[in-house]
Amino acid sequence: PSGERGEAEYSFALVERDDAWRDRHNRIFYDPCLMPDFTNPEAVKWWKDKIIQFMKAGCFSIIMSDFGEDVPSDARYHNGRSGQEMHNLYQLLYQRASFEAVAEGTGHRGLVNARSGTAGMQRYPIC
Repeated sequence: PSGERGEAEYSFALVERDDAWRDRHNRIFYDPCLMPDFTNPEAVKWWKDKIIQFMKAGCFSIIMSDFGEDVPSDARYHNGRSGQEMHNLYQLLYQRASFEAVAEGTGHRGLVNARSGTAGMQRYPIC
């Protein structure tokens, strides 16, 4: 999600930060972005529902989960961990949620095009 509507509508699902302006925002390249908090079960459900919705509409049958490595070190997660503690784990949770959404949306084993990864990624097939 991006923009004011996305922030208000999906704020429960987003990573929090300490700084007031940067609260919830991260920069990928030069643009601000919002990051789902994959330690929050509500955020995982929201993420999966959105992917499945697009898949059922025929938009795609595989997802590229990109930029999982850009975790802000000052982030605060639903599970109580900091961005520094979540640096590698975030990627794993991101891939798992995406993999499960593709599997649920297509009715067959999921496949994710993942650019970043860490130990344990082999559990979720990537290309």
